[in-house]
Amino acid sequence: MAESRKDLALVKHEVLAVLKRKNKIKYVCQDLTLIELKNVISRLQELYDEREEEESKNAELRNEQSRLTMGKLSELLDEGIELDFIEQMIAEKKDNSTNDESQTIYEKDGVGWSGRGRRPKVFQGLSPAELEQFRIKHK
Repeated sequence: MAESRKDLALVKHEVLAVLKRKNKIKYVCQDLTLIELKNVISRLQELYDEREEEESKNAELRNEQSRLTMGKLSELLDEGIELDFIEQMIAEKKDNSTNDESQTIYEKDGVGWSGRGRRPKVFQGLSPAELEQFRIKHK
């Protein structure tokens, strides 16, 4: 499966290299009929239109979120809450957010494991009881 992803990535890279150069496009498309070429152009135009619409929606969403955020921030400032306090609260929230360390359930020889997915080599062959010896206690 990893090889197919690698192959797909290579194909993608090669196709993009062709699409970025007019002469390469001309060479690749030289055997297409005008109808086939028109269909390829139509598909590319559809992709462009979809992407443009998606980016426009994302920009509108970001603008709306920004407007709402600035409105809420203005309300907080009007109520006398200082900007330094708000920044401190945001920093604390970021510090308390989930990170790799809080996902770690077991640790042995400096290697952490969440208990999900393939076991790292240091945990392979351990029985559940032996594994429990390496459980870490979170705050």
